[in-house]
Amino acid sequence: MDKKKAVIFDFDGTLINSFPLIFDSFNAGLKEGNNQSLKEIDITTYFGPTELGSFIKIYKDEEVYLRAYKAYLSYYYNNHDKYMPSLDKTIIDIFEFLKNKNIDMFIVTGRSEESLLISMEKFGIKNYFKDYYPGSDLKSNKVESFNKLLSTNKYNKDEVVYVGDNLNDIKQCREVGIDIISTLAFVDIKKDEIIALNGDNVIYSLEELKSKIEGLVE
Repeated sequence: MDKKKAVIFDFDGTLINSFPLIFDSFNAGLKEGNNQSLKEIDITTYFGPTELGSFIKIYKDEEVYLRAYKAYLSYYYNNHDKYMPSLDKTIIDIFEFLKNKNIDMFIVTGRSEESLLISMEKFGIKNYFKDYYPGSDLKSNKVESFNKLLSTNKYNKDEVVYVGDNLNDIKQCREVGIDIISTLAFVDIKKDEIIALNGDNVIYSLEELKSKIEGLVE
């Protein structure tokens, strides 16, 4: 990889393992919608759009999906500190390192702006980022977010790197033409496929991630 002017982070499974809170928040929303639960419905089949977009797919009726999403956000906010009291110190060390090196930081995620802001404010990290790009209620929109980020900030494609945790992140980065570091520090779903597709740019711990990023900007 070439030296980078900006590092773009995914959120879920990349900066922290937020999935336990997300799944229980979905359960709260499903219960509010019509007493379903994740034992009855595989919520991952509705992933791609934001959390609101997932509820829209499930319920169709506006009154119901808005009520479910409100319950989701309420549970997410009220239980955030219990599930995710803080980010790992190594993540903060990475942010501080990049800040001191004047490297721009961004978030590109598939989740909703509402829940992203809850976490950014709870963790006190919003000011580290030059900008953030949340998901779409209609579909997965990371390709569009990457292109908008590159255009708005006048970066060449080889000047940025994305840090993501899943197979789709690799495919979307390849579609745009930007580099990606695949992290398996928190989750390792489809681990073998990720390793096969992204080779030497897979890391297994936050310490490895810190070292990899340092090598790309120094």
